[in-house]
Parts: sequence; structure tokens; C-alpha cells
Amino acid sequence: MRRFVSIDSLAGQLDMASAPGLAYQNTVRYRLNFTLDNYGNLMRMPGWKRLLRDSGHFKNQDLHDQMLDLMVHYEGTPSKPEDVLTWPNAACGSELKQRRAEKQFITALHSATDLSGGRHLFAATQQAIYELNEYAGEWRILGDGFGPSGADMQTRFEIRNIGDCVVFTNNFDKVLSYKIGKPHYGCQITALEEIEDLWKILKVERVAVLAAYKGLMFYMNVHMDGRRFANRIIWSDYNVPISVDPAKQDSIAGYIDLPAGEDIYSAVEMAGGLFVITNRGIYSLGLTGQSENPVGVDSVYLHANGHKCPAYKYLIASTGEQIYYLGRDGVYEYAPWYREPQLVKWLTVAAKKMVEEMQHNSCAMHTAGFNANTGEVFFSYIKSYRTYPTWCFVFKPAQSYAYYCDYGFTAFCNHLPDRRITVQDFLLSRAICDPANFNFVKEGIPTYQRTASTSPAYIINNEKIVFDGMEIENYFSANEAYQDSLCASFGDADFESQFCADCNTGAIFIGASAYDKTLKEFDPKMRREYLLAENATPPSTNGLARETTQGIYEKGGYKSIVTIGPIDFGAPIEDKLLTAYRLKGCPIPDTYPPVDAALRIGTSHVALDPNQENCGVTWRNWIFAPFQCPQTRTGQQYQQAGLAPGYDISRGQLNIKGQFIYIQLALGGKNNGEYTYAYGGSGFLTAINLEIKV
Repeated sequence: MRRFVSIDSLAGQLDMASAPGLAYQNTVRYRLNFTLDNYGNLMRMPGWKRLLRDSGHFKNQDLHDQMLDLMVHYEGTPSKPEDVLTWPNAACGSELKQRRAEKQFITALHSATDLSGGRHLFAATQQAIYELNEYAGEWRILGDGFGPSGADMQTRFEIRNIGDCVVFTNNFDKVLSYKIGKPHYGCQITALEEIEDLWKILKVERVAVLAAYKGLMFYMNVHMDGRRFANRIIWSDYNVPISVDPAKQDSIAGYIDLPAGEDIYSAVEMAGGLFVITNRGIYSLGLTGQSENPVGVDSVYLHANGHKCPAYKYLIASTGEQIYYLGRDGVYEYAPWYREPQLVKWLTVAAKKMVEEMQHNSCAMHTAGFNANTGEVFFSYIKSYRTYPTWCFVFKPAQSYAYYCDYGFTAFCNHLPDRRITVQDFLLSRAICDPANFNFVKEGIPTYQRTASTSPAYIINNEKIVFDGMEIENYFSANEAYQDSLCASFGDADFESQFCADCNTGAIFIGASAYDKTLKEFDPKMRREYLLAENATPPSTNGLARETTQGIYEKGGYKSIVTIGPIDFGAPIEDKLLTAYRLKGCPIPDTYPPVDAALRIGTSHVALDPNQENCGVTWRNWIFAPFQCPQTRTGQQYQQAGLAPGYDISRGQLNIKGQFIYIQLALGGKNNGEYTYAYGGSGFLTAINLEIKV
């Protein structure tokens, strides 16, 4: 009997755990680099490019140059470090010392909005903390020399802010704060300062977890008075993150301890509340409005043995409404309206590959993130035989969809770029001031700077007025500005667009690449951009600042594969003969040459797992066809010829016999008849039709 079968479950649930004979028919057994768009269409996973590559002035936005040679300091100990603002300085001695530094993984990212609405991006490696000047495309080292000696991915910073105050902790050094815009100071040449209330008054040496919520900064899982209090939560005064002394007048700062035995892993905002996640439960933290007990904690789920609790402290991702994490026995979801965390069966069976491959003793090296643009959760993990993350397990909770990505990241962040110009960059770009008058310290020097030929002699012109007994320039003059005035140097500058224009669109999802230790921006185009090398390091200015290196990049391709089977077509004990196929899809033209759509058929006489390389599935050769629009005529030409357009990407005859059938579909390249890597391939795969005889 001959019949036609349409397999349109390419976007179905991924099941890598069920026994082959027990899995549903047409179950997806493997999916690599295939995602869904927001409308449910199966497409290649988009790639990525260097961060802010298309900003119009690319320099070092991706932090390919970590400026290791600028990690320097003096060893002096002045009585007032804040008075030391230039170097060399007699208070610091004459010897500028180079720290022992190496290029490291970027393990922390944070997007902060200051009190004026400006947005700032922060990054941290184990040894240094950076802030980005987006307009200039340059980073500034806020502080360096942190963490233990040698590269250690397990020592990573957490970053939070309230208004203009940004707080950093790595559970190794003392907690640090930064007032946005503060210059470097002291013999350590740093813009950071230790929070004295914590270590001088409360005797807190280290903090493991930070959270900022409703004007309060929370310091959790602390080391104080010479011992660890893994269950302690300290909070600051309202809108003063660095003030944690409860003895101060009118301060609401204080602390509370969770039950003994709790080890605080993380704190996440979810559905308008703050939830503290521990080794044994989840707690809801809220503000009571009372002056004596301003913070209250309620347990929402507890289990003495940690059942249904996170197994990895950094594999916790919040979508804003729910959190997802990997427990001991699977992937869990929790939302405030749940009585307890829920084991997500479809995610657990999809995550089997990750669970079997990952290093289980490197709990701080796996990391999670949420892409707010696509609704995807990323679990980036380290395989048992690797030293850094190389794969991601990715899922879209809203569409019950999961897949794998063969690339690893060490940190994630959602960020809304802020390209508004700073006053410094405006003056430099228009050659209004001499660059020598700017104190560049531990940062990349903007390349558009050029020495001003003359400094402005006037603001407008030489008209004078008497103000408060003093003769000053008439700032209100309606006469024409002089050629050598400040106003004339502004030229046709559009101040509103350069300083004030802003739009709440264009948010990007940033990943810190584990492969080349740079920052990537997820890109709708199907390509992956890598750093190959850096040009020679330019000379520094007094050892404190220099132009950053130029990166050398290449664009690489990748594979996208989906595997389905075993399929018995409702006749598990009979042989089937496949005689024809049709592959359907909807390619979208792009700037790249079309990739190939590839089909491979496998057979077996018993139900097997197609992911097992030596399991006995017999695979036939790949069948290739260009993934491009199959219509070669216009609609009018089809009408004149009396034909209807076809929608098959590929069609052909088969002669394949087997009891159980397996299907692999792929988008990529071909090389000597084998499927390989390629970039490009915009569009959707929809179904495969098979003609079979039973």
C-alpha cells in the first residue's frame, strides 16, 4: 500500500531522554542551532558580531583589548588618597609598578541607569572592573588587582546599582563601590572605594551575593567577624547603598538571618518581588513600611534535603515573571503563584545531553542568561573534559521549545545602548580643547582627538558688562560670535540630537564569549564573528593611557541540524519502502550565497536512539539542494505558461527500505558530499513529505 506522510513536527518538543520505543512518533531527538521566531517558525539560530560593531565608530567596544599594560599602581600610602589625582605624585613614590595580568574571561556584565537617565555598561574579569564610554568606543579600568593569583573562573564579580552608586563584590576582596563619573585617585590609581561601613563598622570582609531592590542594597551570604554567615542578609539605608550602619540617625539599615543551615545562592527580582534562593528553599523578601523592622522575609518553599532546589548557583535565570534553574533531577520553574517549584518534564528530557556532559564539580563556572528580545533562556555549561564553557542549552518557555548551541559564554546581559555624546568627547571631536588638558587614566584614548590650534578667546565676543561690581563678558549678546570664540567653534552642532535624543528601542542581548574572551552582540544575520588577533599594542601616555589595539576578525559559519525518529508509521513490525520525498520551506533572500538544505535518511530493524554513534542506525548519503526560493518566474509568467508555482525546496526519488525510519534535516554547507559549516540561510523549514510503501 502506497501513502503519503507529512512530517511537520520539526518544531516539536525535544526529547533526548525517553527510550526510543517509548517516545512519541515523530519525536525530535536532537536539535542544534535551530530556533523559533516569535511566530513559531523554525529557523536557523541567528549568530553574533562584536559588540556595537555597527555603531559608526568601532574601537574597543567588545573589550578585545583588556589593556593589561595599564593595570599599574604605586605603593605609597598617603594620608588622604582622595587628594592624589595626578601621577607621578610625591605622596606615592616614583616607581610605577605593573601588575601581573593576563587576558581573562569576562565573567560579569551589568547595565545601569543613572539618576539622569544615562545608561552605562560595566564588565568585569577576575582581575579588573571596566566601564564603557559608548560614544568613544573605549573602556576605562575602574580598578584592578582583584581576586586570587592566577586565572580562576570560579571567582567572579556580581554588580548591582542604585542610581549613581554601583556596587561590586566577588566573595574574595572587600566590597567596592563606584560613583558614576568619579575620577581615579590615590596611589592605587582606582575609581573604586571600599565600603567602610561594611568592613570598619560591621566587620564584613567578603560578600557572596548582591541584590538591589526598591532603593535598598542587600548584601547576602557574608563573611564577618572572622567567620561565614551563609544565611545572613544585610541591607542598606534607603537610596544610600553604601550606608549599612544601623546606628546612624534615622537609618533603616539592618540585617536578618534565615534559618541555620541555609546557604544563600542568589537573589532575583520576579513579578515585582525579590526572592532569595538558597540550597534548601526559596524566600520572599519584602518591605514592611515599619521603621523598626523595615524588611520582612517569608519562606515560600523549604525542603530539608534541598529537593527541588538549585544545584548550581549561577544556572538560575529570571524571565521577569518566572525563574528557571537546574536541580539535581531536572530543570525547574518557579513563579510567585506556585506553591512549590515545578519540575518541567519537557525541559528535563531535552536537557539530558547537558546533564550528562557537564562538569558537576565546577558549579560556579556554568552560567545562565535571559534574552529579553527573543524570550530565550541560555544555560551555558562546561563539558567534563573542557576548561571553559563550549555549549549552551537554550529554551523558549513561552513556546515549549528547546535546542542546543555549540558555543559557550561566561556572562550575559540585556542592555539598551546609549550613544549620546559626553561633554569630553564633544570638545575633543571638535578640537575645541587641547587633549593634553584631559587627564586620561587607565583607558583607551579616543582616536578622533586632535590638538586644538587655539583655545577659544571668548564665549561669544568681546562685549563687556558689569556684574556685581565686576566686568565680565556679555553672555547675552545678540551680536555675531567672533571667529575665535567658543560659540563659533560649535559650528552647526545639533545639541538636541547629540546630547538629549533618546529612544527606548534597540535593546541588545550581550554574551561574553568563552572562545575569544570578547563581548558579542546577538545578530539577526546567520554568521558568527570571531577575534583572530590584535595588532601591536600602541605606546602608552606616561604608562596610564593609550590608544587601544585594533582587532582582526573573521566571520564563521555553523551547522543547524534536527533529527527525528524512530518512526514506524503505525506499522512497527513491517518493512517500509521510501520512494519519494519533498522538503518544504520558505527561504528569505539575504546578502550571502544560499546555504544548502540537506536531507539524510536512516533505517534500523529495532527502535534505536539516533544520537548514539554506534547504535546501529544505517544512514544513507546526504541529499543537498540550495536553500533558495524555488520560484524562478514571476506570477505573471506562471499565469501565462498555465503553471502553478511550486513550494518545494527539494524533491526527488528514494529507494530506502527499513522497519524504523530516521530523518536528519540540516541547513549549512557541503564538502565532498558531506555536510559542513556555512553562514547565511535566512528563512524557515516547515515540513518534509514522504511517499512510502508498507
